[in-house]
Formats: sequence, C-alpha cells, structure tokens
Amino acid sequence: MTFNITAHINVSGRYKVSLSKRSAKAICAEFLDPDEDWDSQAEDCLSCALEYDLEEIMRDHLFAALPQKVAAEIQGAKLSLQLDGEEASIELDELEVES
Repeated sequence: MTFNITAHINVSGRYKVSLSKRSAKAICAEFLDPDEDWDSQAEDCLSCALEYDLEEIMRDHLFAALPQKVAAEIQGAKLSLQLDGEEASIELDELEVES
C-alpha cells in the first residue's frame, strides 16, 4: 500500500521600499487624474498601480527560488518531496501606502 501526500505550504513575508516623489509619479503616470493635485491622490494611486505588478513580480521571483526537490527525513523515514505544479501561487495579502 502506498500513500500519496500533498502538502500546501504558505509562506508569509513583508517587503518594504521607499520611493521618491519622482519614482512614485512615474509608477502612477497612467493612473493620475489631471484635475486633482498629486498630494490628494498619491497614496490611492500608488496602491492601485502597485497591487497587480507586485504580485506578479513576487510570483516570478519566488517560483524561481522554490526548490524543485526537497530531501528530508522524519522519524527515520526518508522523503523526497517534489514540487508539484507549473506556477507558484502568490497572493498579495496587504498593501500599505503611506506618505
């Protein structure tokens, strides 16, 4: 008799970055409302602009870093865990923008 086991591993991390006003405006260029001043829309604009891109960037980087095979031993039993699937599942849980 054999047992097929699938383990879903969730990893959490917090990344931070500081952006200059110039960089922030470049990121937000296509989202800016020309009728509003920058200061009133900066945080919401950055949040919208970054949400999708950051998730995609992290998915690409983290999938590349995931080991395809992990050898382990538990209570004397040797295991060889194989990464199952073509793509890492990465979800941006929270995005905080503060000025």
